[in-house]
Amino acid sequence: MKTSRIETKEQFDQLMRASPAQRFLFVDGSAPSEQWDAISLQQRMLILHCQRPGVSIAHILIPNQPLEKPISVIMERNLNRLITQFNALGWLTCCRWLCEVFKQLLVTFAPDDSAEYTLQALMEDFQHSVLSIMLQQETGELIATLAKQEQSGANPLDLEKTLVRKREALIEHLEDQKNLLDKMVACLNSIASDHPQLLGLKAQIVSFLDAYHEPISADPAKNQRNGALLSAFANQLNAAFYET
Repeated sequence: MKTSRIETKEQFDQLMRASPAQRFLFVDGSAPSEQWDAISLQQRMLILHCQRPGVSIAHILIPNQPLEKPISVIMERNLNRLITQFNALGWLTCCRWLCEVFKQLLVTFAPDDSAEYTLQALMEDFQHSVLSIMLQQETGELIATLAKQEQSGANPLDLEKTLVRKREALIEHLEDQKNLLDKMVACLNSIASDHPQLLGLKAQIVSFLDAYHEPISADPAKNQRNGALLSAFANQLNAAFYET
């Protein structure tokens, strides 16, 4: 669903009144080269000021417009990295949503099924990775740095450098989690025909992985496809989906 940029708590409260969801996924389609300040402001607003008990919010930047000027492969790679860094918190929130799905599925697995045993081990490893104390600490430090951007007297350049370092640390965790999800897909490919109830899980994971791999492209159709994948992911996890 299309919505205006979230710049106040009141705007988010209005969305909450219109939706019974406990998970909210916001995909920002703005061009980072033109609207970086506004994109960053929306992320801070959602993460710092719109959290509510029992509500989980993910904010992910996937530009849906073509790049205005031809750029080099190196510049496009750098843009990819910048957006991947910026999206680290959003992707981690999506990983926590998958953990909730895995927790519900694990109690249904048969203890004597070898194929399910392999998948169970991967799910448990994924949960341990996402919910580790170290990752929670690093996430908290990143959010605290975001909060400092709203304080008077803060040095914006120093804070931006700190954010880059802390986001890079989160990306290392995300890569571990992505590798576990890749292994789950391979496992699901071999057992899904015998376990139809797992087909939905495979669709959720594949949607997440496809959107994660390439957050920006010179081809607007590819960017829009990634937005569609995240919309499908949100729908599969009963999350309210908004494009800004």
